Amino acid sequence: MVIALLRTAFRLWPFLHGRGWILRLAKLLLGHRPIRFDIGGGTFIEGTLDDYVIVWTFMCRHERDEGFQHSLALLPRDGVAFDIGAHIGIWSLLAARCAPSARVHSFEPVPQQSQRLRAHAESNGIANITINRCAVGAENGSTSFYASYEENTGTSSLVRRRNDNVEIHVGVVTLDSYIAERGIARVDVMKVDVEGAEQLVFSGARQLLSSDDAPAIFFEADDRLGDTRTVKLLLAECGYGIYRRKRSKYVPVSPDEAHQDEDLFALKPRHVAQMHHP
Repeated sequence: MVIALLRTAFRLWPFLHGRGWILRLAKLLLGHRPIRFDIGGGTFIEGTLDDYVIVWTFMCRHERDEGFQHSLALLPRDGVAFDIGAHIGIWSLLAARCAPSARVHSFEPVPQQSQRLRAHAESNGIANITINRCAVGAENGSTSFYASYEENTGTSSLVRRRNDNVEIHVGVVTLDSYIAERGIARVDVMKVDVEGAEQLVFSGARQLLSSDDAPAIFFEADDRLGDTRTVKLLLAECGYGIYRRKRSKYVPVSPDEAHQDEDLFALKPRHVAQMHHP
């Protein structure tokens, strides 16, 4: 009941100012213990309010995030989605729930987070997610990876960014090889949140991204983490235009624009045409 009341307060409070007070109250009442709550459609996750990823969803910020919600709507009911940097599975779980006949392929290299994703899928009775405990990159193989276990577990990366990051060794797969090995005929949507490694992900997927059936892409752009201009130009070479979602419209983005913690869409002309003429 306490959890439900707090989350209702986050949903109904109309101003940015004041939500911090609600969060402080939530932490006071709930402490450091794991809490379980609904992130949408009867889909539950579990975690503590010490982790920014859990706080983000507990505060219902994903519900107000236009780009995040629209990316889920791009997946056809019987489509195929790739979630690169799936973490504990928030996007994967909602995509699989929204499109129950679809197949979601999730990629998460940090063992603890991959296990949590699997536990969430099982506890929610969601069977249409294929979980891959590996990173996605430009070449098949293995590499060092820097896991974050404090404050924001979603900031794990191929690059050490904090002194408390823990170095682990992970397998790496390219999307082109993954698709070929599994005989996947098409991919409709890709969500990519890899903390600055977008260029590596897209470099290993040139065959997919240059194909006639290339997917719509929802990805994070942040010049503090990587060279977003190079990423946008790589996608442009594969026939994509880059857009931000604003007030239910796609606004074109220049390759030279700078970005800080912004979510963008990469779309081909046929994607845009289909949205205007469903």
